[in-house]
Amino acid sequence: MKTLLLSVAIALITITIFSCGKTTVTPVVHRKVDTSTTLISNTELVGKWSLTKDTVNVAGTGDVYHGVAGDTYTFTKYSNLYVHLTPNNIIDTATYSISSINNQVSWINLYYSINGISVTGTSYSYPFTITLVDDHHLTITSNQSTASGQRYEQMTFTK
Repeated sequence: MKTLLLSVAIALITITIFSCGKTTVTPVVHRKVDTSTTLISNTELVGKWSLTKDTVNVAGTGDVYHGVAGDTYTFTKYSNLYVHLTPNNIIDTATYSISSINNQVSWINLYYSINGISVTGTSYSYPFTITLVDDHHLTITSNQSTASGQRYEQMTFTK
């Protein structure tokens, strides 16, 4: 009987020692990942663009925002759009599409963060006509009728 109790005690001690051992844990590095895996056919916007000016006019009242260092719109080849605006540390993740019929770009916002406060939800941009695009310059323009009156916006970028 003593041998049986001694054997059970040794077995419990052995199990306890080996079950508490730590395994090697590899740290996970979180990176920005593409939210879409669909390659786009029109790649003229692909790249990291610096916002230089955003002019918005709604029903005759306007506002002009001049971009600062760090204000970027990054269009990926997988139709993802990542926006970072330095004031208020705005971060936006969206998917975009370009209409070949009328040369317009629009996007669906999936997630955004303002000063670290995150919101997940879907919202839609107004369609923007691509009025200028080359290797170093991009201008998109939107002119829409809204419930508040005519809404005009023009955004200019450099690469």
